[in-house]
Amino acid sequence: FDPARHRYDHHQRGFAEVLDPSSSNEKLRRTKLSSAGLVYKFFGREIFQSHFGVTDPALVEILFTQVYENFIESVDGIDNGIAVCEHGAPRYKIRSDLHLIKKK
Repeated sequence: FDPARHRYDHHQRGFAEVLDPSSSNEKLRRTKLSSAGLVYKFFGREIFQSHFGVTDPALVEILFTQVYENFIESVDGIDNGIAVCEHGAPRYKIRSDLHLIKKK
């Protein structure tokens, strides 16, 4: 993992990067990122601004958080083998059928 060189591999020993370790939102600091989450962490806000024309910084943050919580986090969880439920409570939302794809 080396964002300066655009290397977003999350399979190194000891890797534990989360979306925002200093956030007051627990969901943004608990799920280990996959490569998808790493790319989203470093480029998600920029995509909302450059491709969708969102200029209000507060709205960019809302969109960034909502897309993470409602889609990207499940990709991170599934790819890292993190159970959907923890102690009977949902840990992340699955809003796609990605979890049905079998890894080889």
